[in-house]
Amino acid sequence: MNDREDRLSQRVIGLDIPPLRRLLADLGTSEATATIRDSAAGSLGHLVCQACARALEEEGDLGPGALSALPGGLRLQHSLLTLDGSVDALLDSGPFVSRYGQQLCDTLLRRHDDVLNSQPI
Repeated sequence: MNDREDRLSQRVIGLDIPPLRRLLADLGTSEATATIRDSAAGSLGHLVCQACARALEEEGDLGPGALSALPGGLRLQHSLLTLDGSVDALLDSGPFVSRYGQQLCDTLLRRHDDVLNSQPI
């Protein structure tokens, strides 16, 4: 668990999911992109997705780095439960679905036939 995931999980305990930009404020663009990707692929991926959805709803956009990193991280997710929670958090956000829903679908279905036997989720 990285520092941002730890801060995010502490805020969730109080039911206060902070916007993504606030969590990543002290990082450069490439470091923030890597953090989003790694966090989306980790055990707290659903919380990162909630923070992304909130950032989009409150601040208007995620930025191109976050957009490419989030689905890329979800594609690396090995926990069906976390993936389910992550996708639910994103699909629960009207602004996310209207802007990035097709891109999320394309990402999750990419190479589906190739990996179905080795990674069934």
